[in-house]
Amino acid sequence: SITKAQADLKSLKNSASLEQSEASTLSNQLAQIEAETKLNTSKIEELNLELSLKNLELQEILKQKNERIKGVYKMSKTDSKIIQVFDNFVDIGVMFRKFKYLNEIVHKDNEYLAKLDTEIKDISKNEEEVNGKIQDLNTQNVSLTSRKKEVENQIANLNNQIAQTAKKQSTLSNQVAGVQTLISQLGDEQKKALLRENSQMESSGNNSCSAKVNNDALVSGEFYFLGRGRDLYDGHAIGLSQYGAYGAALQGMSYSKILTTYYTGTTVGGDYSSYRIRVAGYGEMDIETYVSGLGEIASYACENSTNIGKPYVIKDNPKTIWDCWPEETIKAQVVAARSYALAYIINNPGYSSVPTNTTFQVYNGGSAKRWASDATKGQAVLVNNKPISAYYSANGRGHTEDNELVWTARSVSTSSINSLKGTALSYARGVSESWTLQTDCTRLTWRTNSLTKDVLSTILARDSSLDVGKISDIQFHTGSSPRIWAITVTGDKGTKYIAGWKFKTVYNDWVYNTYPADRRAFLFSTEFTFNKAP
Repeated sequence: SITKAQADLKSLKNSASLEQSEASTLSNQLAQIEAETKLNTSKIEELNLELSLKNLELQEILKQKNERIKGVYKMSKTDSKIIQVFDNFVDIGVMFRKFKYLNEIVHKDNEYLAKLDTEIKDISKNEEEVNGKIQDLNTQNVSLTSRKKEVENQIANLNNQIAQTAKKQSTLSNQVAGVQTLISQLGDEQKKALLRENSQMESSGNNSCSAKVNNDALVSGEFYFLGRGRDLYDGHAIGLSQYGAYGAALQGMSYSKILTTYYTGTTVGGDYSSYRIRVAGYGEMDIETYVSGLGEIASYACENSTNIGKPYVIKDNPKTIWDCWPEETIKAQVVAARSYALAYIINNPGYSSVPTNTTFQVYNGGSAKRWASDATKGQAVLVNNKPISAYYSANGRGHTEDNELVWTARSVSTSSINSLKGTALSYARGVSESWTLQTDCTRLTWRTNSLTKDVLSTILARDSSLDVGKISDIQFHTGSSPRIWAITVTGDKGTKYIAGWKFKTVYNDWVYNTYPADRRAFLFSTEFTFNKAP
C-alpha cells in the first residue's frame, strides 16, 4: 500500500542519511591518508636530497684527505733526500732541527687527518640515520597505501549501498509522490495545517489508508461525520488525476485526450524543447533532460499487443501497481510536468532553482522517462498558446475539484461564502472521472465519534476567528465534487463562513488533544456528510 511505501521510504531516507554520513567520514579518512602519504613522500624527497648533499660533502672530505696524505708522502720523500745530504756534513744540530720540523709537520697532518676521519664518521652516522628515516617513511607509505585501498574498497561498497538505497528510495518516492500537496498555490496557513495533520496522523498510528480506529459507540440523537478517502494521500484533486489518467488510458484515451479532458479548454502542442531549467542540486539542464528524470509515476509502460518488444515496456505484475503504468498515462504525466515547469520558469524569470521533491515536482535524475520525453518532445498543455500551470495530484476519487474551492482566498469570512473563494483558473475545473483507479485510500470509509452541537460550538471556539457562540444552525457546502469546500455556521454571536480545509484542521486538532491515540477518529478528508445518530 502507499502507506507502507511511506513508512519504507522514511526508513530508507534514514538509512540513506546514515550511509551518506559514513561515506563522508570515509572520504575524510581517505583525504587524510592521501595527505599523510603526500607529506611522507615530500619528507622522503627532502631526506634523499639531504643524503645527496652529505655524500657530496663526504666525497670532498675524502678528496682533501687523499690530497693531504699524498702531500705528506711527497714531503717525507723529499726530507729523506735532505737528511742524506745532511749526513755528509754530519751536522747533528741541523739534523736534529730538521727531524723536529718533520715531526711537527707529521703531527699536524695526523691531527688534520684525524679530524677528517671524525667528520667522515659523523657523515656516515648521519647517512645511517637518514636512511633509517627513509626506511621508516617507506614502511609508513606501504601501510598508508594498504589503508587507502581498504578505505577505497569501503567507499566503493558504500557507494553501491547508496546507489541501491537511492534506487529503492526512487521507487518508493514514485509511490508517494502523487500526494503533491505542498505546492506554491497553498497559503502558509494551509501548508502548516497539512504538515500538522501529517504529524498528528503519524503520532496517532493513523498514517495508513487501512488504519482502523476503535470508534466509540454512537449516542442516539448526537451528530457524527461519515466520509471517504484520504486527502493527505489522494492529494488536492485539482487538474490531472494520476490514477484517473491510469484508468483513462485503460479506457483507450490517448495522452492528449487525457490532458484536454482534465484541463478544461486547453490544447496540447508547441515545441518548448529548447527551454532550460535550473534544478536544485543538479544545476542547469534542458527541459527534456529534466522531464526524463522525473519521478511522480512509474517509468516503464505495461506490455500490450500494440507496444510489445519496446525497450521501455515490461510485463505487468498483478501484485503491485508500481512496476509499470499504461504508456499513454506516462506520456500525459510527462507533458503535464513539462507544462508545469515551463509555466513556472516563464512566469518567474529570476528564479534560482526548482525543488526536487513534492513541493514542486519529484525529480530523481537519470533518464528513465526519456522515451516518453522523446514521444512528446517539446509539447505542453496550452491556453492561448501559453503553457499552463498543469497541476496534478494522485486521485480525484471520481471527481476533481475547481481550484478556487480548494485553494481558498481566506480560511474564514463574516461577509459571504463567495469571499472565501480563491482565484479561479479557467483550465482547473472539476471533472468527472468515473474511470479512476480505486486504491486503498479512495476505498477508505470512516466515521467520527458522536458529538453534540454544544461540543461543536466549543470546538470552533478554540479558534477565536471561528467562534460563533452556541451553534443554532450549520450548513455544509459542496463544489463540483462531493468535497465540503465551505461551512456556514450560525450561533448566538453571529454567522461565519469557514473554508472546508480550515474546519477539518480545527476539528482534527480537537480530536488530537482530546482523545487517546487509539480513539482518535479524525476527519481524513473533506468528503463527508454530517449525520444524526438514530
